[in-house]
Amino acid sequence: MTNASPTTSHHTDISLLLRVYGEQRWLLGALYPVLREAEQPGAIAEHELPAALAYLEVLWSQACRLASQSDLAAALLDAGGDSDSDVLAAKARRYYAAIVRLRKAIRARVERATAPFELGPVHEHAHG
Repeated sequence: MTNASPTTSHHTDISLLLRVYGEQRWLLGALYPVLREAEQPGAIAEHELPAALAYLEVLWSQACRLASQSDLAAALLDAGGDSDSDVLAAKARRYYAAIVRLRKAIRARVERATAPFELGPVHEHAHG
C-alpha cells in the first residue's frame, strides 16, 4: 500500500477519464448525428445547407475545445510519471488513445463536409 491518499494519487487519472468521457459523449451524441445528416445527399434541403454546415462548425468548435481539455489532462497525467504501472492510469491512457483516433476520423469527415463547395451544384447553378 502506498502513503499517497486515493484522492491525490488518482486525481489526474480520474480527471483524464472524465474529460475523455465528456469528449466522447459530445462527439458521438451531439456532433456525429449532425455530421451524418450533412453527409447524406438530399437529407438537408439545399437552401438550409449553409445553416446546417454553420451549425456543424459550431459543434466542431466545441469538440475542439473539449479535445484540448482532454489533451491537457493527458499531459498532466504523463507529467506525473509515477503512475505508469497504475491500473487506472493505464485504462485512462487507453481510453484517451481511443478518443484521439475517433477525433481524427471525425475531423476528416467534418472537414470534408464543411469544405467550401465552389464547384458544387449550388455554385454551378449560380454561375451556369
